[in-house]
Amino acid sequence: MVAGAGSGKTTSLVKGLAHLAKTRGKDLRMRGQRIACITYTEVAVREIWGDVGNDPLIHVSTIHSFLWSVVRSFQRDIQAWALTRIDAKVDEAQKRLANPRTQKQTRPGLERDIERYHRQRDIVGRLTRFTYGTGSDFARGVLGHADIIAMVPALIEQHQLLRDLVASRFPFIFVDESQDTVPAVVASLRRVAETVQHEFCLGFFGDPMQKIYTTGAGAIPPGVGWANITKPENFRCPRRVLDVVNAIRAEGDGLVQTDPSRWSTEVDCRKCTLVSPARR
Repeated sequence: MVAGAGSGKTTSLVKGLAHLAKTRGKDLRMRGQRIACITYTEVAVREIWGDVGNDPLIHVSTIHSFLWSVVRSFQRDIQAWALTRIDAKVDEAQKRLANPRTQKQTRPGLERDIERYHRQRDIVGRLTRFTYGTGSDFARGVLGHADIIAMVPALIEQHQLLRDLVASRFPFIFVDESQDTVPAVVASLRRVAETVQHEFCLGFFGDPMQKIYTTGAGAIPPGVGWANITKPENFRCPRRVLDVVNAIRAEGDGLVQTDPSRWSTEVDCRKCTLVSPARR
């Protein structure tokens, strides 16, 4: 779903979650499955969680927390990834040390870094348990936000078993604010959708023109068989603001937002069908 500000993207997402819970909830519970809703901040998590009525069938979390929930049982794979990251740091420091253009005063620090990395590698090689925290501290078995974003998509890309497990645990995954989601995360979720053999539904909700972070994916090209959903209405802005917004978007994605107050509808409540949409 690609829609502008004030169009009700989050409302549509919440209604989609509620619809799935109502129509598919019984079967999902019987199979021990859940519906995943991934969003960007803890504030958004609390808002969506409240909107869906705190239904335990729906797993609402930040991107980092969701990714960690997917991979935390694969402790040996986490250890192997951490060791590879340390080896990469050693290689980089050694290359700088071997470079004749590296300044003399920099070399002692690089030598100390290499020694520290080797000690860290020995410690990590003996660890049996890794956790997820705010900052990274491999020697204590703690992975930070940046580690999770780098590690989990890579593991998903590498292992079909992990992709199958993601889809079997969460046959429905909705991603809120998709324009600010890291491209590697988007790619890994698309990889799940492309390679699993059982039922799996992936949905992205966002607006590329509202991208805040330079690391975000922005516009997400639709895949084969995808449905593009747009919402042209803007329930938030007056007409004059909409004119400015549409003028700006004309040079971007060309999405034109409309003022829903300029439309009137008559509803036959007995038949619950739309009778006559008409402009005033």
